[in-house]
Amino acid sequence: MPEQKTVVISFSEGNVIRNYFNQGLLDELQENGFKIVFFTPAATVPYFVEIYRQKDIEVIPLLHYMPSSWESRSELLRKKIGKYSLVAERWLKRQEHRFYKNLDFYLHHLQRIKPSFLLFTNPMYRHEIPLFMAAKRLGLKNAGLLRSWDNLHMGLKFFPDKLLVWNKVNAEEASCLMGYKKEDIEVIGPCQMDPYFNKESFWTKEAFCRRFHLDPIRKIITLATIGRLVHGYDENYIVDQLVQMIQQKQIPGDPQLIIRLHPVSRYEEFLQYIELPFVRISHVTEHIPTLGWTMSTQDVIEVANILKYTDVLISPGSTITIEAAIFDTSTIFPVYHHYQPALGGYFYNTILKMHHKRLKELDLVPFVEKKENLLPAILRCLEEPEWYKAKRMRLVKDYVHFSDGSSTKRLSQFIQIHSTQN
Repeated sequence: MPEQKTVVISFSEGNVIRNYFNQGLLDELQENGFKIVFFTPAATVPYFVEIYRQKDIEVIPLLHYMPSSWESRSELLRKKIGKYSLVAERWLKRQEHRFYKNLDFYLHHLQRIKPSFLLFTNPMYRHEIPLFMAAKRLGLKNAGLLRSWDNLHMGLKFFPDKLLVWNKVNAEEASCLMGYKKEDIEVIGPCQMDPYFNKESFWTKEAFCRRFHLDPIRKIITLATIGRLVHGYDENYIVDQLVQMIQQKQIPGDPQLIIRLHPVSRYEEFLQYIELPFVRISHVTEHIPTLGWTMSTQDVIEVANILKYTDVLISPGSTITIEAAIFDTSTIFPVYHHYQPALGGYFYNTILKMHHKRLKELDLVPFVEKKENLLPAILRCLEEPEWYKAKRMRLVKDYVHFSDGSSTKRLSQFIQIHSTQN
């Protein structure tokens, strides 16, 4: 009887549960005979460990990591060299594990587990670096997941042997920006969007409106916040503007407003609107100690229905801009901040500049750069639903890439294939 293969999955964020586990990745692997081991900070959370122990999954701590001065210098050296020579940078990446100390905890467990494959869920952050370096020292096969469409412009903190990306745009960026060889990049699609292509995810318009206590005859405008990503950044400015427009009857048809909060938005900052009869708030409610927010399958389905039945979506930078295109939902991308113009300018011209650079250069979504231009954009979306329709199709083609709802299956198949290869 062949020896059972083991897959190690490393994660430090709750959204991994939404993105992969709730989409059936664990079931797929176990059904194909794999044992699963987690490395996660949530190994100290008893109820979390018990949930997965019942699924025959071992949970091991992912220890808090602070780089030593030597490790920080190594990272800076690699970045500097990478500006001049990708060949030299690739060599340093292969040798980097030699510079890391204090790997005994991970070396011990990996030697005990003998994994056939390791999956790193966020090479953007430092949390998983020591585990990765231990895996490299032992010569273990591994891959990293690009968890969103814009992550490569924010840079990677470590470089798994294989990189799994959403689309061909990301694949080209991984090659040009990160120096990955094309054979080490795999396009699998966005696993977290698989439910968007499942007909069973959707309610009728009447059922949706009953859930949110909305009038199915009136138009629905949704504001998807981007989150409080900078200290002191105020997200209420667009809400106040939309509320004023609706109260002053500037938008015909007495529209209703859904505020879909990004998980890192502060819910208490939006409670002031909850008494308005035309406002509804949708937000994430699940939180896992040490991992932060996550979304249940039902949460994802709720967002899918919001996007399907919204007449105009306003999103100042969230990935929901890409998601809305799947439903051919008219979308507006504001890049101004009339309460904090200096901070808003800094936010959109530095922090998020590369995030939306390609969208702006190719005119894939209407950008609104001034407060006074938001109302005309909303009115045009309501009057001309076909406005930017071809561009929305391009967004789906470029960034979602697969429209079959099978990205999680592709991820599982990738793991299975590379676990058996010598």
